[in-house]
Amino acid sequence: MADRSFAPSRVLLFALVATIVLLMSLTSVSSETNNTDFSSALFLGSGVEHEGTIDTDDQYFKVEPAYGDAIEFQFKDPDGQDLKFCVYEGNKSSDEIDCVYPARSPGVYYQKATKDSYFVRIICGECTVTTSGQARFSIEAIHHLDEAGDTLDEQVLLMPEVMIHGSLFGTDADFFNIPVMCGDGNIRFVITDENTGGMTSYRLYDHYGIKISEHYESAPYDFVSGTSDCPPDSNYPVNFSVELLCAFEGHCDYSLIAIGSTWEPLEPSSSGGEGNASGISLSETEITIVVVIVVFIGLLMSLKIFGGNRANLESASDVIPNEGLGESILTTGIASPPATDESPISQSREIQTSVQMQDSVHQGDVVGGDKISTKVVNEPEVFA
Repeated sequence: MADRSFAPSRVLLFALVATIVLLMSLTSVSSETNNTDFSSALFLGSGVEHEGTIDTDDQYFKVEPAYGDAIEFQFKDPDGQDLKFCVYEGNKSSDEIDCVYPARSPGVYYQKATKDSYFVRIICGECTVTTSGQARFSIEAIHHLDEAGDTLDEQVLLMPEVMIHGSLFGTDADFFNIPVMCGDGNIRFVITDENTGGMTSYRLYDHYGIKISEHYESAPYDFVSGTSDCPPDSNYPVNFSVELLCAFEGHCDYSLIAIGSTWEPLEPSSSGGEGNASGISLSETEITIVVVIVVFIGLLMSLKIFGGNRANLESASDVIPNEGLGESILTTGIASPPATDESPISQSREIQTSVQMQDSVHQGDVVGGDKISTKVVNEPEVFA
């Protein structure tokens, strides 16, 4: 019989060896980088910071923003290894846009998204074979939604007396359309810069799209502008357009309000004002009522037609042709008693028979021209 006294020790030894092999495999996977070219670039989700190490092999990352978004890249070189972060608008070396050295300057870069995909290439110039060959880094890409149009053709309506808040990143610009009436006179504009050092700037355009004023790096702004090209006593809608941008292509938080316009929408809101939680306009209610009435009338007409057809069928069932009389027609109407009544029932019926002689009898004869009407009174009948 085989000796099994060392079986537990063998199991422990096998488990130890398997653990060491697993740890070695995990270590090799974590140190190995597979994103070493454009085709194998590692995807970066918005707002997710990726930390890693880099050696002599460059590393590639890919972001996929929505069109018009502002991408805020944050690059870090904690070991000061003079890492180089280059941004590309395509998957070729010739698509390079700009490069950032976080060890030399703030590692923040803004890019307006006009492509479906952007790439980042990290290069470690100090990582040589003779040194440790490792350098730490971190990368993050934050997508900021486009809050307003980027051109005069894409500007967003700003209602009078309503303040709007927004943010600008890099080359991003926000355009707002402010409707006024020609007789409103001067319109007051107030633009503030919130916690970003007053770098918010603006350009003001008339309703022809011609720039009439601009100011840079000196927010807040409080100024008035009058409507132009308005005949005396005229009152028709015109527009101002405001472009907001951030100086030095940095980050700006702003607010904007236009005061003094009497413009109102041509069509009032269908919500019916405050307190109307139904969400149904008056016209829709009227349409619903008309549809219900039409359906009801249709049902009544259907019932009437059905009842008329039924009455015609019942009356037709009372006409029984009797072919035994030759050319004479006998019409008889007899009402049948209820089947459940077993007592004798006496009924009297008048049977009128109209016989008109035809064919061999001609008009003018003694018999031929007469119409004989016979009135027959039935004797009481007993129905079983």
